[in-house]
Formats: sequence, structure tokens, C-alpha cells
Amino acid sequence: ESGLARCRELVAEQPFHRNAYVMGAMLACFLGDSVVAEDVAMLGSRYFPRDGAMHYYLGLAQSRLGLRTEGEASLRHAVDVAPELVAARIVLGVNYLQRGRSKDASKVLDVPKDVQPDDRRAATEVERLRQWMRWRKHMWAIGAALLLVSVAVVRSGAMKWVRGAQWSNDDDRLRWNAMVRRSAVGAVLLGLLLIWGSELKTLAVSIVAIAW
Repeated sequence: ESGLARCRELVAEQPFHRNAYVMGAMLACFLGDSVVAEDVAMLGSRYFPRDGAMHYYLGLAQSRLGLRTEGEASLRHAVDVAPELVAARIVLGVNYLQRGRSKDASKVLDVPKDVQPDDRRAATEVERLRQWMRWRKHMWAIGAALLLVSVAVVRSGAMKWVRGAQWSNDDDRLRWNAMVRRSAVGAVLLGLLLIWGSELKTLAVSIVAIAW
């Protein structure tokens, strides 16, 4: 906290002290004071509009404050002016995933070959994560296909049993037919929700783990 206070003093004394803005915003984010982080980074971005680190901490603070649209704009600007900034790509990718924009997330996590990442280790983890995303995409489709086949087989067997059983009247047979159909539809919907819902949550948590 004393370091953050000193950074704010330097900012007040020397408005063009770039490192004071970056360090102040970084410390504020580390301490969980997103309001101060946004304030410092916002002021710094006015003096250094093309500083990727400044806009990264601004976007990070705004995202934590729930200002998702503003945060994405700041992070997008950070990636545009500093494409080598892997951290900005990760946080922006997480925001996109949380909004269901998986294609945009995959695109922003793809570091161009002609760009030298500022953090090689993080860049390696991001590439592994992108490969995992592609693999999981196919696994979701396979899981969904297996679910549909399983439900179809069970439904077919249940319908044969209903048709072959001895019923006291046709109304009972019709009720069981309707019950089997509704159960099959419900099982498919629930299965797809469980498959895709859990996978998306796992994916988001994995990316956040790398980001923080």
C-alpha cells in the first residue's frame, strides 16, 4: 500500500512519469482496489494513449468493476497497440468467452507469427489452451452424438416394450407412448446442457487460471 501511495504521489508531482502510472495501476490491481487502478490507468492513458500496458491495466480494472464493454474496448486497444502483450490477450479472451463469443476468443488468443510475445511461457500455455479448445470442440460433438444415439436406442426399446405389453385399454398405451417420447426429449436436452455447460465453465476457469 505504501508503494501505491508513493506512485500516486509521483503521478501528482510528475504527470508524464509513465512508470508511476503503470506501477500504480499494477499495484492497485494486485491489492484488489479496482477503483484506484482504473483511476490511475485512465489518467495515464490520456498522457500515453498508445501504451499497451496502460490500457491493459485499465481494461483489467474495468472488467473487475463489471464494466465489461469498456473493459473490452480498453483491452482491445491494448492488443492493437501492443500485440505482443499476452496478458491483455488472455483477459480479453476470457471476457469474450464469458459472453459466448468463442470465435473472437480463439482469434484474440492467436498470437501472430511475426509478433514476439512479451512472455514466452504464457504464450506457450495460451497455444496449448487453443489446441485444447479445438480438441474439446470435437469432443463436444462426439459426446452429443453418443448421447443422441444412446437416447434413440433406449427410446426404441421402450417403445417396443409399450407396443408389445398387454394393456387393459388403449388410453394406458397412449399415455406410456407420450411419456416415453417426453422422457427422450428431456434426456437429450438435459444431456446437452450438462455436456456443453460444464465444458464451457471448465474452459473459462482454465483461461482465468492462466490470466491471473
